[in-house]
Amino acid sequence: MAGRTGTEALQRILHQEWGADEQVDWTAVEANLSTPLPTDYRDFMAVYGGGFIDDLIVLPPLPTGSGWQASITGHAAGFHELWATEGGVPGVELGADRVLPWGSGCNAHELGWLMTGPNPDQWPVVVWRRHDNPR
Repeated sequence: MAGRTGTEALQRILHQEWGADEQVDWTAVEANLSTPLPTDYRDFMAVYGGGFIDDLIVLPPLPTGSGWQASITGHAAGFHELWATEGGVPGVELGADRVLPWGSGCNAHELGWLMTGPNPDQWPVVVWRRHDNPR
């Protein structure tokens, strides 16, 4: 799919009318998180916003005030604690302050970015698997 963004490709199978643009204030997000977020995540938020896709929860960056308060900022402390107490990615020496959650899934699996450098578009995704080894 050369020339198509990931969000454009996703719209072929996950219709846009199911989304709800969060109208994210990215300046406020960056100030709150002290970092920009990946472009594909920002594009996804512009079309779909945060919420459920089957068993996957995609977290909005900040609480939305809509009654559902799940957010990156709300999940960050718990994700950092998992990283610190259960161990991060084998062979990766980065501390808990270098992971940032973006989603959660069935069976309490957690998804995030490993902030390996200043360019968020180059951050790999990490998955903490609660019931598997290695986690």
